[in-house]
Amino acid sequence: MTTEKKITDHVNDFSDYVRSFFSEFLKLQPTLHRDDVHSVFHEPAIVKYYRPTNQPWRYYLISLFKIHNETGNVWTHLIGFIVMWVAIGNLFISYDVWTERHSWPMLVFGLCCMVTTMTSTCVHLLHSKSIYHHYSLFLIDYIGVTVYGFGTGIQTFYACSDIYTYEYMKSVYLPILTLVTWINFIVLCLANVRLGNNDCDIKRKLVMIAMQLVQGIVVTLPIAARYIRCYFNDTCLVSSLYHLSTIYIFLFISAFFFGSNFPEKLFPGKCDILGQGHQIFHVISVANQMWQLHSMRLDHFYGAADHTDPDIVVMLAALLVLLLTDIMSYAFLKKLIPTSLKDKKQS
Repeated sequence: MTTEKKITDHVNDFSDYVRSFFSEFLKLQPTLHRDDVHSVFHEPAIVKYYRPTNQPWRYYLISLFKIHNETGNVWTHLIGFIVMWVAIGNLFISYDVWTERHSWPMLVFGLCCMVTTMTSTCVHLLHSKSIYHHYSLFLIDYIGVTVYGFGTGIQTFYACSDIYTYEYMKSVYLPILTLVTWINFIVLCLANVRLGNNDCDIKRKLVMIAMQLVQGIVVTLPIAARYIRCYFNDTCLVSSLYHLSTIYIFLFISAFFFGSNFPEKLFPGKCDILGQGHQIFHVISVANQMWQLHSMRLDHFYGAADHTDPDIVVMLAALLVLLLTDIMSYAFLKKLIPTSLKDKKQS
C-alpha cells in the first residue's frame, strides 16, 4: 500500500469518526418521566426530562449541549463562572494586583466564586450517572457552597469591615473563618448522607440552613458594627451602606428560591426545563457575587478599607488549607454513603 493511499485511508477514517461523533452529538437526548427514575433523583414538581442513569460518562458530558431538566442549572452557573473569570481579568486592568494590597481580597473572593460556580456546574452535569454518584458528587458541591462563604468572609473582613472590629479581630478572624467553613462543610455532608438527599426532607434542610446561618453570622460580624455606628452617628445615613444592604437582599431572595421550589410548585410539569426555582437561585447568586465584587471596589474607592492590611499569601494559604481539609474530609465522608448505594455504582 502506497504512502498516499495510507494517508487517504487515515483521512477517510478520521472523517467518518467526526461525522459519527457529531451525529451522536447533535442527536436529541433521550429523557425519562419521573416515574422511570429512582426517587433520589426526583425534584419537587419536576415531571419530565430526567436523564437515564448508568450511561457512559461521555453521555453526561455531551448532555451539556442537550435539553433536559438540568440544562438550566448547568448553564446558569457555567455562564456565572465565565462572567467571574472576565471580572477577575478586569481586576488586572483596573489595579496593579502585584502591589495594590486592597485588590487582593477581590482576587481571592473571585477565585472562591469560580470554585463555587464550577463545582456546581460539574455536579449538575454529572450527578445522574448513578445513585452513588448522585450522593458523592453533591458532597463535592458543598465544597463550592462553603468556599463561597469563605470568600464572602474575606470580603467583609478585608474590604468592608468596621475599623474597630477589624483591629479587635485581625489576629483571629481568618483562622475562625476557615474553621467554621470546614465545620459547615462537614455538617452539610453528614446531613446529606445521614438524612437523605431529598429536597422534600424538612429535617435535612433545617440542619443545612442552621449551619449556613452560623457561617453567615461569622461572615456578617465584620460589617455589623458599621451599621450600628452609622445609626448612632448624626452625620451618617444608613442608606450610605446600600451597597452592603443590597448583598443581604440578594441573599434572602436567593435563599427563598433555593428552599421554596417556587414557581414550579405552582405549575407542576411546566418548569421542567426552564423557570425552576433552583435556576433562579443560581442567577441571583451570580448577580450577588458580581455585586459583592462591586461593593468591594466601592469601599476601596471611598477609603472604607484603608484600615485593613490584607496579605495575599496568608489569604491564599488559608484557602488552600480549607480546600485540602475539605478534600481529605470528602474522601472519608464518601465512605459513609450507604453500602447499598455503592453497590449500584457504575464505572
